[in-house]
Amino acid sequence: MKKYVLFPILGIILLGLAGLGSTLFSSPEPFYFENEKSLHLGPIYDVEKRLLAESVKKTGILLVPEAFPVSKKNLMLLASLLKKDESEITYLLSSQKGPVFFPEVKKVPELQGVYPKSYFERSYPFKEYCSSFLAGEGYYGLEAYYQRLLFQEGAALRTSIKIERQKVLYQDLLRSMKMLRAKEGAAAVVDISSGRILAYVTKGKKDLLLRPNINLAVLSKVFEKAYQESHYENLSDFLRALGFGEITGVDLAGEEPGILPTEIEDFSEVQASGMQILRAMVALATGTLVSPKIALEVSLNGEKKPILVERKKLKDLTPLSRGGVWWWGGSFREKAFLMAGLWPRKHPKVAFMTYLEGVKAYGLPCYYTRFIPQAVKKETYKTLAQPKKTKAPTGRMPDVRGLTLKEALERLAPLGLKVEFSGFGVTVKQWPAPGTPLARIENCKLVLR
Repeated sequence: MKKYVLFPILGIILLGLAGLGSTLFSSPEPFYFENEKSLHLGPIYDVEKRLLAESVKKTGILLVPEAFPVSKKNLMLLASLLKKDESEITYLLSSQKGPVFFPEVKKVPELQGVYPKSYFERSYPFKEYCSSFLAGEGYYGLEAYYQRLLFQEGAALRTSIKIERQKVLYQDLLRSMKMLRAKEGAAAVVDISSGRILAYVTKGKKDLLLRPNINLAVLSKVFEKAYQESHYENLSDFLRALGFGEITGVDLAGEEPGILPTEIEDFSEVQASGMQILRAMVALATGTLVSPKIALEVSLNGEKKPILVERKKLKDLTPLSRGGVWWWGGSFREKAFLMAGLWPRKHPKVAFMTYLEGVKAYGLPCYYTRFIPQAVKKETYKTLAQPKKTKAPTGRMPDVRGLTLKEALERLAPLGLKVEFSGFGVTVKQWPAPGTPLARIENCKLVLR
């Protein structure tokens, strides 16, 4: 009977000791010296040479328990330095035989068994906006992909990312997630002429666009039309030519190839990643299959070398005559939302995608075009080239609010103004205001929604 009583008591004691060990080292957190992994990688910049990531040199202490002279004075000094109780230090010295490293210690005491140790820590000035491809102390995303290169002395990486565009796209993503009550999401913009990724953001899982979690049937409309206009013998060859069933070659670690059977009869048999769909969109617009890249060039001791984007011309593919926007989902029934497109519709310049998971909304709360990222619209803010004026505009600015773009241009053309516009739909704002004299005005701006 005593044995049965002793077992629960012994279990409670062991759990208590385990709990003590798990909460003992709270701040700063130590780790074993032999498992220490400090990467000293070169810096990473955006397209305008603004710093996105760098390795910062810091100092910690290496504590060797076997060489540390235990005394009341030494315990008090070490406990004060590490901001711990003396009992915690005593437990550490008695339980650990190997050296233990404590990072970020401001002052190293002159004690036997306590040694200074330098290490590197990655710093991310724009971590909130760029953590989708820069994070994890160099073991994730872009840094993991180019790790060997960045390890070299004097190495630096410049990307095609522009931090302003990245910030706007991140805000676009958060707004879409809020409207659809989504748990996580991702968005990206790719320049179709160069194959460079202009912006890439995530909220939640960082590999959301790298995993084959999208059934291609949700975008069958655009791909079916392109297939009918192509010269491929079967659907499987057509989709394989667009890069489905293989990794895209994007310079982010952890990409998965997706699922594309040897012979298929329907789009529902294909599982693709968001990056594969973006790559296919670029191919549909240009007739060329590319491997999208974030990195633009690498510098090695001052010598700049471009990071090439692989290209493959698809002879049997007929490029789309114009762009467009395609979307699917947006309610709790599908539990996801997907929007992909080529923008602007006439003479597209970029391919974009927004993908959300864990959607809990009961449907799109507004017209679907509100989900087109502002980061896409702002990049395609156009200036229309009008015939050169021989005389300065005369008269007054007409009221074009409520008119379509075509109607507004017809009204403004005789005035010889250079017209700039953003958005689409009907004109909701204009500058100059209606009735303004045009004697010294050469430009006018329209906002459409």
